[in-house]
Amino acid sequence: MSNIFDVTTSVLGNYYIGRLANLNEMPSGQDPIFDAHIRYKVNIKILSQIPGELAPEISQQNNIIKALDHRLRPEYGSESQSSYTSLSKIEKRRELQNDLKGSLVIFKLEYRDGYYNLSNASLKPKNKAFSDEDKFDTIPYFKVTNVDYFVQQLQKGNKISEIRRLIQNTLFDQGMFDNNFIPPFIIIQESEEEIYAFGPLNDIRNDRDGISLVFSKEAHKISINDQDFLYDNYSNTDETASDSKITCYFVSTHASNQIRETLKKNEKKIADDRKKEEPTLIEEIKETENVEVEKGQGEQTEEKILERFKKSAENNGLYYTDVDLYNFHTAMKTGNLVILAGMSGTGKSKIVNCYAEALGLEDRGNFKMIPVRPFWQDDSDLLGYLDVLNNIYRPGDSGLIDFLVDANKEENKDKLYIVCFDEMNLARVEHYFSQFLSVLEETGENQRKIRLYNKDYQNRLYNSHQYNDTLKIGENVLFVGTVNLDESTHHFSDKVLDRANVIHLELRPFKEVARAAKEFDVTDSIGTAVFTKDQYFATRPATMEDPAFQLVDAELDVLWKIHKALKDSNDKLGVGFRIVRQIDHYLQCLPQGNVLSRDTAFDLQILQRILTKVRGGEEQLAALIGRYEKVSGELKGSHLIDIFDEYKELYSFTESRKKVASLAKELVIYGHTL
Repeated sequence: MSNIFDVTTSVLGNYYIGRLANLNEMPSGQDPIFDAHIRYKVNIKILSQIPGELAPEISQQNNIIKALDHRLRPEYGSESQSSYTSLSKIEKRRELQNDLKGSLVIFKLEYRDGYYNLSNASLKPKNKAFSDEDKFDTIPYFKVTNVDYFVQQLQKGNKISEIRRLIQNTLFDQGMFDNNFIPPFIIIQESEEEIYAFGPLNDIRNDRDGISLVFSKEAHKISINDQDFLYDNYSNTDETASDSKITCYFVSTHASNQIRETLKKNEKKIADDRKKEEPTLIEEIKETENVEVEKGQGEQTEEKILERFKKSAENNGLYYTDVDLYNFHTAMKTGNLVILAGMSGTGKSKIVNCYAEALGLEDRGNFKMIPVRPFWQDDSDLLGYLDVLNNIYRPGDSGLIDFLVDANKEENKDKLYIVCFDEMNLARVEHYFSQFLSVLEETGENQRKIRLYNKDYQNRLYNSHQYNDTLKIGENVLFVGTVNLDESTHHFSDKVLDRANVIHLELRPFKEVARAAKEFDVTDSIGTAVFTKDQYFATRPATMEDPAFQLVDAELDVLWKIHKALKDSNDKLGVGFRIVRQIDHYLQCLPQGNVLSRDTAFDLQILQRILTKVRGGEEQLAALIGRYEKVSGELKGSHLIDIFDEYKELYSFTESRKKVASLAKELVIYGHTL
């Protein structure tokens, strides 16, 4: 592939996305915005891929480039007639800082006088889900007249120029393709309701005749018109064009990785389906025998864990239903964040202790309870900070870092570790837990990393041998939090709810609890047992190593109709791709037996993953939730209940119906949901 960048030209072809550099990213404590006599110079941290030709030079500057203020917005220029030019220098700096604090910058690079500057810049408001640690993939975007025909032409190897008539965004930027980075997929849109990722993309060929995209035979498209995609991407709009057409999207790496993984897994499934050779009878028998042995071992391990969990809970005076215990265990087994919610005094923290005891973690010191402090403002309160004056990294008082360092040691990677954040919402989770929210869903330990301090200080610190600039979060570490829902706590943002199973533990009737307590045998000890990481995750089905979607059509239809109903009521609501994937993951992890049926589990997932996000006023949600009649006690005109009724022959939706009724009562009493 030929070099598409020519530094002799003034403006390079690629678009980039960046943000105002943080103080700790600047060398020698320089200010990210500094006085350059007539103007201000601004340091912008590039968050997207940098071309191979430019990478060495820019990476030496920690991926930071400088820009004069008028390069960010024309109204900052002296020739502008805007109110900005009449401000004092201090006021200009304050306005500039406020603009950049809430915005990302999309721009091109201009090479002039031996250095790079910004060109064609535009500011984009930061999405709710944005974190300073986010990185972005630059994904080509095509607005086309016919998606299926366009895909067919790409698969034939036709060059972009040859099928230009199908492309409506005629400003498509060929400069986004670089030798060092091949986008994992492309984005194609036919209408407002039809946005797809198509891939995997294997290669890009660029010659005199133009660019062609090389896909595998099993390349396919998946819908990404959901809440996750809207939250985790920024479109590039060419402001110089009269019709301002999008030429590419900047998709956050964790959202991009999820889409790429789904494409690759489906690609493998399609390839396997194409295989025409049938296994011999002997091979079939061997394969069946192996599966049965593995399945039996997993079932035995899981049965033992759940028996110990129930017994440990009873030993501590906790008498939850078996469904609650199975639900908690299944959610933990998926490897995502689990949040236990409920009124104070219901034993949320103690039940986590019981689970750790059942797994044999407490006696080994592999369980850590961290009380959250109300004054925590950012991740430095939890993780610690870099003491530049004394050249040392000081881990947070919580002890979390030392706990994770121990879990990451080679000799401990097969041991399970559990971290519990007690009263997790006393401070804002999306602030102090921001880095973890971004990495916990990544697959593979090389993806699950948090940054403790700027890597430039790695070789300067006295204790850098103990604390590297980045810390891997092993898959052997499970995270859980407990929350009280009262006036002293903070509500969860959508960024947290999108990544967590929120389980509301229900109290059993007091008579049942009293009867169970009388029958309890205090001499019946839980005994001792220790489960390794491999034993614990062996309770998941073998398909989880290569999980293709197993949600049936009816379940997908239910989720899609709920998504549409949420979007119709409030454009900020919806069922994201991430949530659908995690619901499928949860259902594949269900324990064997009849305690937690698929019907009940699907109902609980709608409650825990979707209905927890339904918040708003009566005007927005009345049609979605319905009207609660105080006299009759009936719920009428509920779009959600109508969806549940449509599939009542297949699923009960018992808990989801209760939640919708509760939300309707809140609308009547308070005028909004709580």
